Amino acid sequence: MARLRIAALWLLAAGCVRCGRPAARSERPVAVDAGAPIERVARPSPPDAGPPAPYVRKVKKLPPLPGQARVEQIFIGDNLSRQLWNPPKARKRSRDEAKAIGERLAGELRRGADFNDLAKRESDWPLAARNGGVLGIVTEGEAGMLPIVDPRIFSMPVGEVSGPFESPIGFHVLKKLPMLRLAHILIAVRDGKNGIPPRTLDEARALANRVEEGIKGGQSFEAEAFDLSDDLTSAGRGGDLGGIDERTGLAPGLRSAAEGLQPGQVSAPIEQPGGIEILKRLE
Repeated sequence: MARLRIAALWLLAAGCVRCGRPAARSERPVAVDAGAPIERVARPSPPDAGPPAPYVRKVKKLPPLPGQARVEQIFIGDNLSRQLWNPPKARKRSRDEAKAIGERLAGELRRGADFNDLAKRESDWPLAARNGGVLGIVTEGEAGMLPIVDPRIFSMPVGEVSGPFESPIGFHVLKKLPMLRLAHILIAVRDGKNGIPPRTLDEARALANRVEEGIKGGQSFEAEAFDLSDDLTSAGRGGDLGGIDERTGLAPGLRSAAEGLQPGQVSAPIEQPGGIEILKRLE
């Protein structure tokens, strides 16, 4: 076996016998003149891309946003709930007992009890001890809408308290809260990149002032948003941003200006980093 290995190594060193190619031999190193100039190969320059394509503002007409409601709740769990966070006291209740507690709490709320205080004391919702009854904004018909929300909440008057609403996990007493809902027109200051025509702050101010004057003169806010707003998504809905709550990332200056508007009222232009906003309070 050792002799075969030695023979194989010898054949590799001597070259491939069948193909007739000699084995590679070492060559003497070639001397290089360190002072000789280095020959550089010129690379072809990229083809001229030419001027950027003209900017085309594309806005798609979108259906209006569905109904929304800002809601707080008190949750009463029972022994049919399979939620891991359902507290031990709730697991000892029957569904009838949970419903009776919900009816009692709804009565107390209608007689003037403070919702958040009652939620912190009575609700079995996992965040109630910290957040009280806050549930947030829910949207009618939304695929991800929680099954704990009574669909009638969207037609209820603001301030009304519902009776206990049964869900797969227990009973929910709901209250409809006032909601800030806004539309806006954004006039952006642009640097001219990506083929978008540049717009200076002075030009943005002039355009925002023209929009403001046009709306005062009878132009539709929704039509102006569709035609001019640089927020192309909301522009397709006439500028509608939907409901705004504590969790919405709205700049403080915009929030305070919006809260000072009456439903249907339009703000003066408001300068923000990157552009100018004109707001309309929808509700």
